[in-house]
Amino acid sequence: MMLALVAVTMVIIWVMPKITRTIPAPLAGIGLVAAVVIAFGLDVPRVGDLASIEGGLPDFHVPMVPLTLGVKVMTSWPPIPLASRMAWRSSASCAA
Repeated sequence: MMLALVAVTMVIIWVMPKITRTIPAPLAGIGLVAAVVIAFGLDVPRVGDLASIEGGLPDFHVPMVPLTLGVKVMTSWPPIPLASRMAWRSSASCAA
């Protein structure tokens, strides 16, 4: 059953651009096959059948980074010149 649904999806992805380009072909393929599965109540494996999808946000923790002079220079120095140069370029291009 699943292989047939995959084949139908692939055919839709291949044919859809020849019909219209307003809807992306992968989106149309997945949407149409999902509608068929839901409409006919087909028994197909779902994500919950393959693995646990219990959720939640990860625990918050502060990264353990040594606060040495080298780390401070490496994390703060490169963005400053890059940001100032990008700001200068953007203001120069707006003025032109």
